[in-house]
Amino acid sequence: FCFIVFLGTWYPLVVEAVQGKRISIGEPYFNQMSVPITCMILLVLGIGLLTPWRKGDPKKILGSSRLPAILSLVVTVGAWLMGAKSLWIALVLFLCGFAFFVMLLEVIRTKQSPLQLLMENPRRYGGFVSHLGALLLVIGVAFSSIYETDREITLKQGESAEIGKYTLTFDETVSRDTPQRFEVRAKVDVARNGRPLGVMTPQMNYYPNSKEPVGTPAIRSNLIRDLYLTLIQVAENGSQVSLRVIIAPGVVWIWIGGFIVMLGGLLALCVGRK
Repeated sequence: FCFIVFLGTWYPLVVEAVQGKRISIGEPYFNQMSVPITCMILLVLGIGLLTPWRKGDPKKILGSSRLPAILSLVVTVGAWLMGAKSLWIALVLFLCGFAFFVMLLEVIRTKQSPLQLLMENPRRYGGFVSHLGALLLVIGVAFSSIYETDREITLKQGESAEIGKYTLTFDETVSRDTPQRFEVRAKVDVARNGRPLGVMTPQMNYYPNSKEPVGTPAIRSNLIRDLYLTLIQVAENGSQVSLRVIIAPGVVWIWIGGFIVMLGGLLALCVGRK
């Protein structure tokens, strides 16, 4: 995985240095290369937990895999019926579910509390915590990438636009002069399924030594989805604005997953040691 990222980052620079040509490697390359590798990592993560050190038996591994695979399939089918109808999402959910149920069933079989297991073998079960965080991180990346909505809209004062289940209404613009910059903010009333959620205020910052303004997006985040509003353009009289709207599900789970990975590493290092 690291090599794929390294290649995509450095190859254009090498080509420019050797041939004098400028090429760019963008998002499609990283998506096409990283998605299959991620699925392979998830598969190995689950199977690796079932494999004893130096004495793995394929028949025993397949036998131990049966119940986690069935439970994972049930979860995947349930998610598909609830609307997650994407082949890559289904594959990621199945592989993540498989690894999760392998860990869960092992903890259940020991008939000990997670705290006892962690104190007795902090490296192994601290690793479980890190694996759980990695699974949440991958699911967050998959959902936010595949189901992201990205649109640009232009609204006059008092005008509304519907994007997905959100209704955005442009209220007014407010400007403020500070010692460092001149700020222009757009007040946008946000509602979801008709229920008011409050006001979001994306802004543009005009600096004395810069020709182009710098935008500061407004973000509304929860455990299910993030809503981003970025101010692109403002009419001179402030009566009309152009906004970029991004709705990305599951982003917060990327951060939660990363934190849990770090926590698992700290537990493996610190717990149960004098």
